[in-house]
Amino acid sequence: MNLRNSYLIYFQMNKTLEFNRLFEKADDLFDRQAYQIALDLINSALSIDTFIPQKRLFEAYLMRADVQIHMKKYAYGISDCREAIKIYPSSSRGFSLKGFAFLKIEQYEDAIKDFDEAIRLDPHSYIDFYNRGLANFSLSEYESAISDCNESIRLNPYYSESFSLRGSSKYNLDKKIEALKDLNIAIQFDSKNSVAFYYRGVLKRKLEIYQDSIEDLTKAIQIDPSVPSYFYQRGLAYKSLGQNEKARKDLGRPKESPQENKIKIMDWLTKVK
Repeated sequence: MNLRNSYLIYFQMNKTLEFNRLFEKADDLFDRQAYQIALDLINSALSIDTFIPQKRLFEAYLMRADVQIHMKKYAYGISDCREAIKIYPSSSRGFSLKGFAFLKIEQYEDAIKDFDEAIRLDPHSYIDFYNRGLANFSLSEYESAISDCNESIRLNPYYSESFSLRGSSKYNLDKKIEALKDLNIAIQFDSKNSVAFYYRGVLKRKLEIYQDSIEDLTKAIQIDPSVPSYFYQRGLAYKSLGQNEKARKDLGRPKESPQENKIKIMDWLTKVK
């Protein structure tokens, strides 16, 4: 091997090592939620002109997609997922992450297509069934959402959000008692599940258990005071008990449309984990 070839090999090895160093540093910063710095580092890594093994390149595109989704740069995240899928179309991870990005921008039909493919490639992913259930819930396909939650719960019987979503879906189908059972379990598994407290509070109001309804809705407000519907429903419960001053305070707050309410709840249900 002549000197020139040796130098080229050494130069390429150094660039590969630099790629790996940047990738690992970006991964560490991503875990620490320093998203912009992580994005800058992974951009630098991907700009290095050298041979990168396909598996490592796949991981880099997926990481950048994940970072950008956390930063709410959904279109860029979707683009990177597509690059990752080109490299490994047999991996469910690119479809799963792309479906989640579509879910966040309310392109629910596209999300379902990606989750369908992710589930086909990995039928043991409880989170993909849950996310597909969310997409179905958003399209008011409540029976389909329940079916997806059933599979998610079968695969992971301790995931609070699946019970919360199934209970919310049953609530929308007027299956009050079944919904209440699921929401009780959701809260048992996660005492910070504001959506479960909200739906349980609304259910109890409709079942005329007003004081318990107020307690649940107050808990939902304490967890997430940004959702006007939590206050509105509590106001209705206060009104039913004749506590008119408290009712006026809650009912007098700015209202939101049913669609805006649904979006707020979806924001919680699709919180990036």
